[in-house]
Amino acid sequence: MPNLQFTIRRAMALVALVGSLCSADIALKKRGYILVDFEHIIIIKNNTLNHPLKIIGIENDDITFEHDIKIKFFENNGKLSSCDRFLELQPESDAIVAVYKSEKGRSCGIRSRKRFPLVRIPIIPRAIDENYRILVGRAWLENEPLRPSQRQIATKSP
Repeated sequence: MPNLQFTIRRAMALVALVGSLCSADIALKKRGYILVDFEHIIIIKNNTLNHPLKIIGIENDDITFEHDIKIKFFENNGKLSSCDRFLELQPESDAIVAVYKSEKGRSCGIRSRKRFPLVRIPIIPRAIDENYRILVGRAWLENEPLRPSQRQIATKSP
């Protein structure tokens, strides 16, 4: 009978340990902490700009792009830096465009939790985009280059 008592004591200790871990996990989840995480992160390489235009020059609120496109900001969010090489222009009205840029995403991989989990078991995949699109501001379109069909008509006329 000594072996049976020893096994029962171990089983009772194991049940007590599992119970305390479960209660601690529940208490920690209420405060934003977690002991065990079952997610793993998959980073998806993406290009957020559909029609990027290469920046040739930046001068105060004036930007010159390839194909002789010029804009002047009237609403600037301050998100544009000298390191940005490509922007996307999205027309809002006849002469007003919204200006977007692509920015690297930042993710620690644990959503809004305050701390990293104690144990991570990668079972459930969670996809995160590598880049995201951000509004830089709104601008006046100073000059709109001729469309290819208009160029042909302009060259044919005397």
